[in-house]
Amino acid sequence: MNRALAVVCALALGTCLAGCSNVPPWDSAPFCHAVFFKFKAGATDAQKADMLRDVRDMLAPIPSVKGVWAGQPAPTSNQPFVDTNYDVGILITFADQKGLMSYDSHPRHVDFVKKYGNLVDVRVFDFTPKGGMRP
Repeated sequence: MNRALAVVCALALGTCLAGCSNVPPWDSAPFCHAVFFKFKAGATDAQKADMLRDVRDMLAPIPSVKGVWAGQPAPTSNQPFVDTNYDVGILITFADQKGLMSYDSHPRHVDFVKKYGNLVDVRVFDFTPKGGMRP
């Protein structure tokens, strides 16, 4: 199931980059950080909404962040290969791995981890796109 999730993330990244950037995705190879949060029992919809807001307000302004997408599972649960066992997913891009390392230790990210660390189980997938498809 993790392989399918990584493929879905890669496809989502390509789609987002193609629609959200002036640089075609095949001409750049950012470092991608996909994170999937599953809230523990007892979490509220308000906490999930707070996390989505905090991704925008706390994480997006970090200087090494090049792009941020966040959301909840898409309504594709009728597909047997789609893993929807998460509550909030984020995809953050960086110019390179050094950007991720800078992000990791940034006070805004540290505060985000402190705020949500005990409320969620986390799955992280880091990858660097290799190649791409021209339209």
